[in-house]
Formats: sequence, C-alpha cells, structure tokens
Amino acid sequence: MSWYSYSYDNYEDRAAAKARTKRKVDQRRKKGELLAPVVPKAKLGLSITFWGKAWNRNLEAYSDYSNRLPRGRTYLRQGAVMDLAIEQGEITSTVMGSDLYEVRITVKPLLKNRWQSLKEACTGGIGSLVELLGGKLSDQILQQVTDPQQGLFPAPKEILITCSCPDYAGLCKHAAATLYGVSCRLDDDPALFFKLRGVDAAELIGTSAVDAVHALTAVDADAQEGVIGAADLSDVFGIDLGNLEIPDGLLDAAPAAGPRAGAKVPPKKKVETRKIVRKKAASKKVAKKAKKAVTKKSAVKKKKA
Repeated sequence: MSWYSYSYDNYEDRAAAKARTKRKVDQRRKKGELLAPVVPKAKLGLSITFWGKAWNRNLEAYSDYSNRLPRGRTYLRQGAVMDLAIEQGEITSTVMGSDLYEVRITVKPLLKNRWQSLKEACTGGIGSLVELLGGKLSDQILQQVTDPQQGLFPAPKEILITCSCPDYAGLCKHAAATLYGVSCRLDDDPALFFKLRGVDAAELIGTSAVDAVHALTAVDADAQEGVIGAADLSDVFGIDLGNLEIPDGLLDAAPAAGPRAGAKVPPKKKVETRKIVRKKAASKKVAKKAKKAVTKKSAVKKKKA
C-alpha cells in the first residue's frame, strides 16, 4: 500500500511542478520573451546534417558526459530546451524542468596553432564553402576536422558549464539537453559551428572571399547547365544557407558567371542556338520572297503603263 501511496504522491508533485513551470513560461511570453522550443529534425538521431551528427558523436565519445547525456536527449525531445542561442565562444538556453533554468556554456576558442595546422592540412582539399558546410568532404579531410585531439570539435576541458539548477554535477541534465540542442541549430545553420569556435570557415578552403562567394552562386559550364542561385543551394545540399553573412559589396566584386574562353557549349545551349539560327534563316527567306513579290508587281504595273 505504501508503494502505491508513494508513487501517486510523487506523480502529483511532478504534475504540480510542471504546471508551475508552464505558468512561468506563459508569464515570460506575455512580457515579450519568445521562449521557442528547439525541435529536433530526427526522432532517433536528433540531427540530420553532417555537422549536427558530428557534434553529437563528439559529445558521446567522451566518458565525462556519458551518465547525463541520455536524460539530456529526453529533455530535448520533450521540447524542454528553449531560446537556444549560439555566439562566439558561448551557448545559452532556457530549459524547462521542475522549474525554469538558465544554462550558459562557454567554449574556449580554437588554439591558433591548431587552426593553422588544420588550414595547412585542408588547403586544396575542399572545393568550396558549400562543400565544407554541407559536409561534402573527402575521407582525409573528414579525419582532420573531426579528430578528437587536433580537430575542430571542443574537448570537455575546453567547455565550462553553468546552470541555475541545484544540481552541482559537472554536467546536469539541463546542460546535456542544451548541448544536444546545438546539433539541431547546426542543422539549420552549419556556419554557427565555426562562429562558436571563433574561426572563419572560408580560410579552410584556401581561397579569397570573392572566390568563395562565386563558388556559392556559380557552377562550371562543363559540368552543369547554367547558374545555380544561392536560394537553390539549400535544396541541392540539404542545408540552410539563408543566414550566411556576406560583407557588403562582395557580391558586386565577384566575377560574373559565364563560360570561360574555350569552354564547350552545353548540348541544351547548342540546340537553342540552332533554333535561333534556323528562325533567323527562315525570317530572311520570308523577307526575300516578299521583296521579290513587290519587285515583280512593280514591273507588271510599269509594263501596263
């Protein structure tokens, strides 16, 4: 009997705490706070893109976090993580539990010598910024950027976690949920990963900023037909590029897209060119016949006169 009594009381306490927390959320929303929950794009793996999945694999590789990560996944799936923001060296969120808790996670910037080594290893191996953000990388480059010791991802010793909850463990469930929530944000905007680490993604390509912009908006005439607009790249590579920051005037400086000297004309364009030539030829024939008819008619009139 005592077991049933304990179970019911425990359930009642949790239900009451949940109701109180929900009222607090509603009050803060009325004051203008958005408090929008982070929604995973995949039910099982949480994330669907290369950088999101790689972020989660990195988290789960460290034994320091193994005990609390499962609870964090559950919290995230329940919509408990809200207003997750990623800035340079910092992740913040509001997490709903038995109360509302504020989470702040600071990430140390990537060491300069480590970043320099990565740039040297990757230069010439990544074709464009689109390939990098979309995770379209060779096995060698993937090994470089995801290496636990020398890659881009932070180790536990580079992460400092604070949460307003009374749990004084190194990683509470609210912080664990926030860390998993980062992978969902990277699904929407993979450039946030490089922003968090305080580095410029374009430097890994070993090209100028103008060339990087050109790579985003143009394709080689030998390989594809025409030009792909930046808005269409999200569908092609499965990533959201809407938040990429491009300096003012940079697009104006980018070279105009078009076939290079000596480039082969795509088959479709050849067909279109033939059609235009035929149409012009037909027009010339019609004009020639009309001219002959007018000349003949004038000659007949003169003969009668």
